[in-house]
Parts: sequence; C-alpha cells; structure tokens
Amino acid sequence: MGNFLSRIVIILVFSIVSLGFISPSQATLFITDLRSDWLPGAEFTAVRTEVDVDNDGSVDHVQEIPVFTIDDTVSGIRIGEFDVPNGVHRVVASLIRPDASVLDSRALIASVSGPLGTIILIPRSGDPQPVCDPSIGTVIAERDQCVGTDLPACEVERDEFQVCVDTTLPACQGELDVCQPDLALCLMDKDACDDGLNMCNDRLETFESDDDGDGVIAALDLCSSTASGSEVDNRGCSQSEYCSTILISTSSDKKLCKRGDWKGDEPGSVNPGDCMVGSGDLCVSDE
Repeated sequence: MGNFLSRIVIILVFSIVSLGFISPSQATLFITDLRSDWLPGAEFTAVRTEVDVDNDGSVDHVQEIPVFTIDDTVSGIRIGEFDVPNGVHRVVASLIRPDASVLDSRALIASVSGPLGTIILIPRSGDPQPVCDPSIGTVIAERDQCVGTDLPACEVERDEFQVCVDTTLPACQGELDVCQPDLALCLMDKDACDDGLNMCNDRLETFESDDDGDGVIAALDLCSSTASGSEVDNRGCSQSEYCSTILISTSSDKKLCKRGDWKGDEPGSVNPGDCMVGSGDLCVSDE
C-alpha cells in the first residue's frame, strides 16, 4: 500500500498499430498515450496534446480529451491520434486542472518513419523514468509485451486505491462537517474585528488631524485656527492668540497680562515681554 500511495500509476493503454510499408512522403498515424501518478478527476480533468511538426517552434496539431475518473483512464483512453508526415516532431502533453490552468506537462522528440505508438510519462516530481517505454524504432511487439506486463499490477493498485478512497473519504467528510460551523463563527468574529478596526482607524485619523497645519494635532491644539506659517507654542497658539486669551477687567488683570509667558520659557519673570495692555484694555502681543 505504501508503495502504491507514493506512485499511483495512470495508464492510458495505447492502441495497437499494424505494421506495414509506408513511403517517406506518406502521412503517418501517430498515437500518444500517457502514464502519470497525478490523480485524474481531482487534480486534473483533461489532457491536452500538442504536436510541433518538424520541431520548428509552431504548434500544428492540438487535441484535448476530458478525464473524469481512474476507471476512465485505466479502461484505455487515447490522448492523441494525429496524421503527420514522416520526420522529427516535438510532442507536448499537458494535464489540465478544473480551472483550465496547466497542472504539469512533459515533452518528447519523436522520429516518425512509419506507424508509431509512444508513451509520455508525467510523474509528480523528477525526470520521467521509462516504464517499458519503446524507444525510437522499437517494434510494436515489444510495446505489447510492456502493456501485458504492467497492466495487471496497475489494476491491483487501482483497486487498492479505491478501497483507500472508500475508507478515508467518509471520515474526511465528517471532519469537514464539524469544521464548517467553526469556520462560520470564525468568519463572523473576523467581520466584527474588521468593523472595530475600521472604527478605531477613523477615530485615530480624527485625533491625529491638524486642521490649521501648525504642527500640533487637533486633540492638543487650543487654537485651531492659527494663521498659516505662524510660530506657535506647544498648545498650538501663536503669540497674539495666547495673549488674547488673558481677559482684563481689573488692574490685577493688567499685571497678569504683562507677566504672560507665551512659551513658558521665562518662569517667574515679572515681564517676559510677550504680552502687553493695548487700547481698550485688551491684552495683546508685545511684538
């Protein structure tokens, strides 16, 4: 079972082509078949075969067939049958995912001088290792012997794999059924968290805004309409704005005006020279 799980072999049994004399200019039937341990019907749902006649960099023939289950492939699905001239051609086989993207692909160079059948190997990793793969010019009889040797073992592995699927899949489905409600709750929590984060970002943006551009954020700015370019203290007030906040109604208030320390850098000074009593008994900047 361990060896089987590490190498699920999918055999697309190729058709037998009768031998016969064909002139060099006559079109030749070229058949391509596939072996791979990728899982059909799940990891890929189609096989695309492309032929570059004369290996000149252009794609001259394309065939794509759907592949649904292991039974489909083991029963002997042919992935490509082409009428091509004799010569050296490049063949590319690609496994196509359900979303139409390419899962994996391999290429080979085939020298065609008569009816020829070949196998393309697409393993999960590493370079393709031939499994009774007839080399160029190998007779059809050797290919038939390859199929007769490997096919029974492959069918046994297929049956073992099906038992594994029948045993494991229900348990996996049960775990999925348990997981789905938890996932729904998790998504609800995430949505609530996203809403809270958006609200927090909005409040932070408001807190950090600086409406008058004086370098003091609005949350700490006592003078939110300072003229552009004015020098301000750590409360966001220009010298004139600071002095205007000192109201004069008594002679003591006049002394308080004269002692006004705009930036708080002259503590205890009787007259820091920042504010003075102006006309109309208003405390104004002493600039």
